[in-house]
Amino acid sequence: MKHIIIFGDSYGDPKNKPDLKFKDTRTWYEMLESNYNVINHSVEGSGPHYSFKKYYDFISNKKRLSDYTCIFLLSGQDRINFFSRKPHCGTHIVWNKSNQKSYLLEEADKQFYNNFRSEIDFFYLTMQDEIDWFNLKNLSFLYVNSILLGLKTIVFLTSTSYENVNSVNNIFLNIFINYSKLNNSNFFTYPNVLSDISEMEFTDIEQIRNEPTRIKYAFSDHRRNHFSQENHDVFYKNLEKIIANDHTLSAFKKHLNPCNYYGEVSPNEHIEENKFIYD
Repeated sequence: MKHIIIFGDSYGDPKNKPDLKFKDTRTWYEMLESNYNVINHSVEGSGPHYSFKKYYDFISNKKRLSDYTCIFLLSGQDRINFFSRKPHCGTHIVWNKSNQKSYLLEEADKQFYNNFRSEIDFFYLTMQDEIDWFNLKNLSFLYVNSILLGLKTIVFLTSTSYENVNSVNNIFLNIFINYSKLNNSNFFTYPNVLSDISEMEFTDIEQIRNEPTRIKYAFSDHRRNHFSQENHDVFYKNLEKIIANDHTLSAFKKHLNPCNYYGEVSPNEHIEENKFIYD
């Protein structure tokens, strides 16, 4: 049986807890388990900082990497694993580049944040420009390894947390989209961002995006891994095609139900630009 190893965030976390309405959803990674031996390192709330620690361990300790297909869900590069034993807390501290301050989003971590706030702010102040480019370097690293290590790699960008912040980040998104020109039998980047696919399930998404007061908000998602059953099915079928080197992929489903059918929107004053922060 072929092996699949998955790295990522809440779009692939098998421990993701949905609302009762969506508890019977069969996820894309569960469907893969019918035909493959699946190892899943995805943790909701985590970012590349955590995922690549797991990836480094994997490529360092496995001798026959060509026996594996790597599915990498590349999350927001600003999710830093400050809580080394709690990777799901990658979204608990955010950096607002506009006012050069960090913010805590979870009261449960208040003591840690207060103890290390000066160090956290120093890190972001020192690294903020480098962070903008983290995921382009990550993507390039995955591409090179697919060649040098013979590791078939499929990459999905999960978040547009950098979109509309500055020209550097818009450059990154354009490069990511054009990275599909490098797609081959051993490397594939999906040209659409998973958070956009998730949002496009809402019948009222255009109204939400164009709402004048929609400046900063968070979305508490009740779906399993941010998708309806319809799009878990599409995701799985497309992955099977990519693994088989068939790149004639199906479009994800759009405009299925109103936003409030899938979860709850709430304001978040520390979010820098228009986007969903998924819980």
